[in-house]
Amino acid sequence: MKMLYQQLIGFFSVIMVTLVIVSILFIRSTTNTVWENGFKQLEQYTDVLKIMRLMKIPTSSMPDLFKMLKRF
Repeated sequence: MKMLYQQLIGFFSVIMVTLVIVSILFIRSTTNTVWENGFKQLEQYTDVLKIMRLMKIPTSSMPDLFKMLKRF
């Protein structure tokens, strides 16, 4: 009977370790994706601001330009 309990503990510990590793990898992947999307969005905003500065467009029309950007 003692051997059976050892086998069960070993089996469940392997499952738990696997779940922990998969969870950590999923969280890291999701975090990286969120950071990359945020960076890309901020980069688009700065590109719009650069274009507006070059074209001398008043900043009061910024929301319209951002709406146009989100379509692309």
